[in-house]
Amino acid sequence: MSLDYLRNNIEAASLNLALHGINATLDQHGLSYASIDLSVPTGNAIEVQHYNRYDEREEDQQRISSLSREQLAAFETITRAIGNNNENDRYIFLDGPEDSGKTFLYSTLLSFIRGKGDIALPFATTDIAATLLKGGRTVHSGFKLPVPLLNTSVSSMRSTFPKADKLRQAVLIIMVKLLCSQKTVFVVLTLFCEI
Repeated sequence: MSLDYLRNNIEAASLNLALHGINATLDQHGLSYASIDLSVPTGNAIEVQHYNRYDEREEDQQRISSLSREQLAAFETITRAIGNNNENDRYIFLDGPEDSGKTFLYSTLLSFIRGKGDIALPFATTDIAATLLKGGRTVHSGFKLPVPLLNTSVSSMRSTFPKADKLRQAVLIIMVKLLCSQKTVFVVLTLFCEI
């Protein structure tokens, strides 16, 4: 769990954020740190990532100018959907072969949204895929899903959690390689409906 935080924090802060996450899970089950002999976290439990809007805009402009014709068409479709309140047009599945530039397009979209000062959240089903995107997290960590997912698995995230609020505030949520696991897709989409 601390590996999710390590990409964007120093080791001590990453461990502390992971301990806060474990604490939230223990609380849901009526347990405490003392019951499992775990270190007590310090400080604020809410993870906040700040992106410099000007740096993100600059990166966004450089990336947009490098998009291929197909990537630019996808970029325009997605950014148009972000500004559209028609819910049916806001769920877009981007598919393509390896090395077709999907990750570059995702990174461009993240910079574009963050450059406007809005929240963009990238998730992936694997640690490796999550590290490819700035601020990336695993689906399991971001949506509080158990590992491994079972047919009876449910998310431990509740609508009152700060992370649920952050998901609601997000203008863009990217989920990479979700089609690899149909169970993950079902659980995540079910969670979205509940939040």
